[in-house]
Amino acid sequence: MIDPRAPDAIGRRPDPDGELLVQKVVATYVGDARAHLAQLPAAGAAGNPDALLRAAHALKPGSANAVAEQLPTLCREIERLGSGSDVEAAKTLLADVESHLPRVLAALAALRSPDH
Repeated sequence: MIDPRAPDAIGRRPDPDGELLVQKVVATYVGDARAHLAQLPAAGAAGNPDALLRAAHALKPGSANAVAEQLPTLCREIERLGSGSDVEAAKTLLADVESHLPRVLAALAALRSPDH
């Protein structure tokens, strides 16, 4: 789901506020991911390949930055299918994104907790 080395890797950057950086990356991703997750099924339901491609493209880099292991791959595939106007095939991957992303968000929320 999430590469367990991600918070440490981000936190070890040459920044005296490494933990603050982790918190910022996670907070930004969580906020953006929820919006993009809402856009994906709406674009699929509308049969709009351009909107599908844009939503997947927007979710992909944040997922990679948050090191959500499977999401960038799913987003790339949805992008590819959207660019080829194959909305029906892309819709089959939306369920994977919709089930995977909440688990990623929950894991990231745990990273943000003061106990971490």
